[in-house]
Amino acid sequence: MRGENYNGTNGGPVKTFLAPILGIYSKSLSASAVAVVPYPTSSGIGTVFPVAITKCLYDDYWDSANKKPKIANAKNIEGFDLPQTVGEPFLFNVTSSIHTCGCESGQWSSLDTDSNSTTTIRGLISNGNSVDIPVGGNIWIQPGTKTSLYSDVNNCSAAGNKSCEYVTVPIVQDVSTHAHNTVIAYACMRILSATGGSQKYITMQMSNDADKCQSKGSGGGGTYYGELVPPRLAL
Repeated sequence: MRGENYNGTNGGPVKTFLAPILGIYSKSLSASAVAVVPYPTSSGIGTVFPVAITKCLYDDYWDSANKKPKIANAKNIEGFDLPQTVGEPFLFNVTSSIHTCGCESGQWSSLDTDSNSTTTIRGLISNGNSVDIPVGGNIWIQPGTKTSLYSDVNNCSAAGNKSCEYVTVPIVQDVSTHAHNTVIAYACMRILSATGGSQKYITMQMSNDADKCQSKGSGGGGTYYGELVPPRLAL
């Protein structure tokens, strides 16, 4: 949880009422407040993108000690198919768990509803979750390729109209089976593009951009993976 101090002084001195008997005829008044920026413990309605990411992937690319994405230090790095931008968060391809056994896997999620329908997932891409989903709550993992959805994601990504360039995604332990899976945290991801070709993947990078990564309407106090709750006054 982060905190910011805000101080202010009135536009001019205020006349006193009883203090003149002590020789005090006016006094400047000031006020201060502390705004805290907490980490989400729930999603907020309409904020969650229907792709679940493994914690294993996050452990690979998120710098937990410094609370920021890990940064690429070279353009071409052994073991990476994608060319990197030096000084920027790592780029990686998130592919369906049926196409990979490693950490770099994600999976479509129908969130609070058990539906393997492409129409359902497409609606969630456009509108997000219809109910609040707390950290510690369960979401449905929906294994399957759903090729046409990759085109939908590409159309709203940074390569398209940018409406899903920055998204809130749920972090879970496992995405390999059709089952309820517990949300560990919410994270901010930047979607660069997606392809529904022979490999089928979404190109992403992690983000902690405070202007882009806020779970509006969610509670605070969770684990920080780049996602914030809008500032509020501390009591």
